[in-house]
Amino acid sequence: MQERALLTLGRKIADTLASRHVITPSFRAEDLMERAVNACGLTDFGEDHFLEPLHLLGEELDQLAEMHPLGRWLLRRYVGHFLINRLLITETLKKQPEILREEIAPPLIIIGLPRTGTSHLMNMMSRDHAHRTLSYWEGNDPAPPPNPRRMKWHWRRIKSAFEIHTANYLIPALQATHKLRLDGPEECILLLSNSFRSQIFSVQFNTPRYTAWLDQCDHTPAYIEHKQQLQILQSAIKRDRWLLKAPNHMIGIEGLLKVYPDAMIVQTHRDLGKAIPSICNLCLNTRAIAVSEQRPADIGRQMLDQLAPAMRRFMTVRDRAPEGQFYDVMYDDIIADPIGTIKGIYDHFDLPLSFDTSQHMRHELARNPKNKHGAHAYHMETFNLSRDIINDRFDDYLQRYDLPIAV
Repeated sequence: MQERALLTLGRKIADTLASRHVITPSFRAEDLMERAVNACGLTDFGEDHFLEPLHLLGEELDQLAEMHPLGRWLLRRYVGHFLINRLLITETLKKQPEILREEIAPPLIIIGLPRTGTSHLMNMMSRDHAHRTLSYWEGNDPAPPPNPRRMKWHWRRIKSAFEIHTANYLIPALQATHKLRLDGPEECILLLSNSFRSQIFSVQFNTPRYTAWLDQCDHTPAYIEHKQQLQILQSAIKRDRWLLKAPNHMIGIEGLLKVYPDAMIVQTHRDLGKAIPSICNLCLNTRAIAVSEQRPADIGRQMLDQLAPAMRRFMTVRDRAPEGQFYDVMYDDIIADPIGTIKGIYDHFDLPLSFDTSQHMRHELARNPKNKHGAHAYHMETFNLSRDIINDRFDDYLQRYDLPIAV
């Protein structure tokens, strides 16, 4: 009932905005860039490698027939936000070039297919004070560097708090699928989105041509800018190392390893009969804010077409990595013995894990247990998926890691 009422209200608002010419119909890259320039008074977007994916994304969004007027208005603001970030990042590095001398120590990065326990694992590991994590509001607005003495009332933090509240209201299932935490830790896919090489767009939008391009492109430029944004944020608050995570790193693994060749990488694994329908359901929920109708079977096919080849390429790149750079963690072990699993990670990478730190992690687990905000309900059949379909597409991966067969 709530979703239906919101849709009705949204259409009324959209009709009013359209009648007053508030909504501009185009997602043309030039229009989006002009709006960003007008919004912040800056003109330099930095390196132009973002233009090709921006054009592709804009052209496809323009042709998205199921997008209602309010959704179009919201998504224009959403995409435009990343362009504003580009302007602010470029301006920050011009004014403070010394930021680029910030040394990024080998980061600890959690990678895995979506919905395989990456967030749960990072939430606990973030309690180690040696780790610098990315808060949601920092990832949402990474430049200029935040003032550590005014963090609580920083205007960017307040803006992000409002956006989280709005997202939870418009998408009631979001807290159960992906809880946004204002002060972190949050995945660094937002930093990659500023380069327009990010799975955030293929999850939130029905854009198969952009997604196909994303699967084959060179991700190195995005990771060069990813590092620059870490340097900006680290110039304000520094720890021993960054603790990062994003399933997006699976498709960008070659670029990631070029920029962070000494990264310590934890790969998570889960029964795909649960992980794949779960990411499909997240797509269904997030896309609902902008479109009037969806075809769940299309989402199931799109996720398989993107994630299965990405996993094969990831395994090929991983096979070439130095011995010991990757460490495997099973989802069931994260749930059954979280501290023991984390100790295994620390031992593998020769990192110290004190008693006090492990106690902080236990406190995080007690304070934010799994399903605290409700269970994430989904079914394979909704997305026209089955055990045989999933197992066939991920056969090599399942055999390599001796994963349970999807049921």
